[in-house]
Amino acid sequence: MMRKLQQFFFGTLTVALLFTNLVQAQSNRWEPTNGPFGGVAQAMTITSTGDIFIGSRSGIFKSTDNGETWVKKNNGMNSSFITSLVVNSADILFAGTTNIGIYRSEDGGESWQTINSGLTRVNVQSIDINANDALFIGIDGDGVHYSEDNGDTWTAKNNGLADLRVFAVAENSNGDIYAGTIATGIYRLAATDTAWVALSSGLSNLRCDSFETNADGEVFAGMGRGVYKLADDDTTWIEHKNNANNLGFVTSLYFSASNELFASSLAGLHRFDAQTGDWVPLNNGVTNLRTWAILQNSAGELFATSDAGFLYSEDNGENWLTRVNGFKTARISGIVDCPDGSILASTENNGIFRSSDAGTNWEPANNGLSALAVRKMVMDSSGTIFVGVSGSSGVFRSDDNGNSWVNVKKGLASSSIMALIVSNGAVYAAPSNLGVFHSNDNGDNWLALPDSGLTNKSIRALAVNSDGVLFAGTWNGGIFKITVNDTVWTEVNNGLTKLLVTALVINEKGFIFAGTSGGGVFRSSDNGENWVDINEGFISKSVLTLAISPFGQVFGGTAGGGVIFTANDGDNWTELKDGLGNMTINALTVTPTGQIYAGTAGDGVFRSTEMITSVQKMTENIPSDVVLHQNFPNPFNPETTISFTMNNPVEVSLKIFDIRGREIRSLLQSKQPAGHNSVVWDGRDSTGRKVVSGHYVYQIKSAGNRISRKMLLLK
Repeated sequence: MMRKLQQFFFGTLTVALLFTNLVQAQSNRWEPTNGPFGGVAQAMTITSTGDIFIGSRSGIFKSTDNGETWVKKNNGMNSSFITSLVVNSADILFAGTTNIGIYRSEDGGESWQTINSGLTRVNVQSIDINANDALFIGIDGDGVHYSEDNGDTWTAKNNGLADLRVFAVAENSNGDIYAGTIATGIYRLAATDTAWVALSSGLSNLRCDSFETNADGEVFAGMGRGVYKLADDDTTWIEHKNNANNLGFVTSLYFSASNELFASSLAGLHRFDAQTGDWVPLNNGVTNLRTWAILQNSAGELFATSDAGFLYSEDNGENWLTRVNGFKTARISGIVDCPDGSILASTENNGIFRSSDAGTNWEPANNGLSALAVRKMVMDSSGTIFVGVSGSSGVFRSDDNGNSWVNVKKGLASSSIMALIVSNGAVYAAPSNLGVFHSNDNGDNWLALPDSGLTNKSIRALAVNSDGVLFAGTWNGGIFKITVNDTVWTEVNNGLTKLLVTALVINEKGFIFAGTSGGGVFRSSDNGENWVDINEGFISKSVLTLAISPFGQVFGGTAGGGVIFTANDGDNWTELKDGLGNMTINALTVTPTGQIYAGTAGDGVFRSTEMITSVQKMTENIPSDVVLHQNFPNPFNPETTISFTMNNPVEVSLKIFDIRGREIRSLLQSKQPAGHNSVVWDGRDSTGRKVVSGHYVYQIKSAGNRISRKMLLLK
């Protein structure tokens, strides 16, 4: 009885210590890594002093050095999705957003204020400013509004406008206003008229996202398929091209100071050759052809935005350089800790990035990865990495820590990969709305699993337990499972009150954790037969990702609520938000040394400032035959003694790590005798160099268990 009481007390104390350690560390729990830089850049404007402003899905960025460096400028903004940017003659900035309306900055972007008086809807898609600084905005669902007082008040200008879903607006030199809609073409409000009239004759595609006028007052429209020019009859549009070179979806048009017409599109950047009548591609150096805007500064340098960030050209677009230092808007879709110690982060638009120094520096890792819209990334126990991408390319594989990628999709349905896992030598992938495929040869060949009983094929999460039972979490259909060699799926939703399943993980005990959109986390301890709500301790109920640490704790990434954590299988949760705030977390991983990496939806990768290994697993997993003592002296300089006690002879490893989880030195890797053992660390790394002052972690490992302690080197 006494032993049971001791075990209960020690287990309770261990959980309490783990929670105390994490909560106390919340004052500096997270810090941003230095990237990955890049991400979707869309709207753009240039002030009279040459400052460049970019609107992104993560707010506004400013550069004062032609894009060499960028600084985020979101003070006062509650919306991060910027659709449009303009600047007036007094260098007052205006930004349109998808959900807050219009912002204005009168101090060079240092602060922003909403200016929505007179607006009933706030999904602003376009802003235009005329020579007199009058503003015109196109609103999805509320037509055209204008302001003559720098946005203090807005007045609707919708008489006769049959389609209020306006995505482009512009005024020409005659005072005529043009409105481009998402589905019904173009409308014009002549300067001498009071009502809009349809003006779509000659258009083969009726979506319009941009307008531009040249020095002669001619009007050009960027459409869902190509560029059109308003004919001399002023009523008909003529496609503006001579060749078969298809621009595709045109996102913006721009006339340079020399009256050359440039176009950005989802097929890259182009310049119109007036002599041949052809569109000339300008994509040398453009790493992502989804481009959104193009402008020229007073020195004749060209700037463009794309899904990879900001582009710079000093030779009229013949060659481009990507400049994204400080521009961090990447939406992270996955993170893995590679066997070589590097970290890979996949993104939704720009492929994969690698850091070999815990996030201080990042570099692209896309060799062989022909599809850059990565939705999922996983790694098996041998270090082989798989990524699932959007589109028809399916799955890619890397056997060398992400240095190179091979497309492996033979037999796999051609559709975006919505879920991807590896388990016991098998790979499972869920193409969009097409059920589940599996491969037993590292992805070289794929076979579809039976779909009988799988009444919802919109799969968002997969997990496999130790018995080989496969679980599939679906969007609005809950959870299904299929056992080994079975041919029929079984719905297992008893107690699962929210059926929008976004994440599934299974711990060593066989407990299944299901993250949902709007319902938080559910747990099953009986192979999915029954589910219980386990949401005590956190507010955000949309859980996008779940991860189990090497030490058994469960971490969750939420939509707008940062990271959540439990050390007792979900009975209680703690929010770990300090340093993250209310960010949306798409991906999580915990390294073997306890470093946590969090991938955000638009702010790159964050890392924990403290590792979680100071207290280990629950009592039943704490090794009874090894005790790791605090080093002495501590703090120390130049050396310290690390001691441990063992009840039985056993193989142990003793390693030193820095606070970011990088291995510094291996002190022991051998069988040690029973009793008291010790080893001296001289403060040097594996190459013999003295390490810098700071906190370090020493970790002993035996029989699959790890114990870690911290120490401080002071010089």
